[in-house]
Amino acid sequence: MLAAGCSSDRDGTPAGGALRPEPATAQGGSHDVQATNGPGGTCSAGQLRIRVIRQPPDAVGGPVYALVTLTNDSSTACVLSGWPNTSVAGDGKVIPREVPQPAPPVRVSLADGESAYAALRWSACTKSGDACVTRARLHLGPPGDHISETTLIGVPSGESPELAISALQVGTIQSGTSNILNWS
Repeated sequence: MLAAGCSSDRDGTPAGGALRPEPATAQGGSHDVQATNGPGGTCSAGQLRIRVIRQPPDAVGGPVYALVTLTNDSSTACVLSGWPNTSVAGDGKVIPREVPQPAPPVRVSLADGESAYAALRWSACTKSGDACVTRARLHLGPPGDHISETTLIGVPSGESPELAISALQVGTIQSGTSNILNWS
């Protein structure tokens, strides 16, 4: 699914706006890592609209974050759990690494129009670096389903929408944006 647009989403997330990290809160309880069949079963790529919004970096040379929003765009409820299915295409190779950030995976049930969230974190690099993938493009989908090229929203004017990255981490799918970008 190509993500596009520059107005607010049904979930209220501004299309080009930044989502700043919030202070960490304690997480507890057991977490169901498997996307079990609930009402409507596991979400498929055909049911979801996926948006990836780049966040302004906190410091020059620091990690870059992006908010991933997975919105059920069908009339059938579905369930997500785990990590977004993610890959990078470009000149070179970066293998996305799934990390239990900001918290362990949870089972998220989505009715029509409801969203789940995850974050991506990558290290920017210079186009001349040895371990740098240039002209990188993100491909995302729901856990265990096919992926499609995704447009990165929030790229500063004058910058290429293609990335130059040397590492990519994929955070867990969560039910809300609280602490989604607050990784330890």
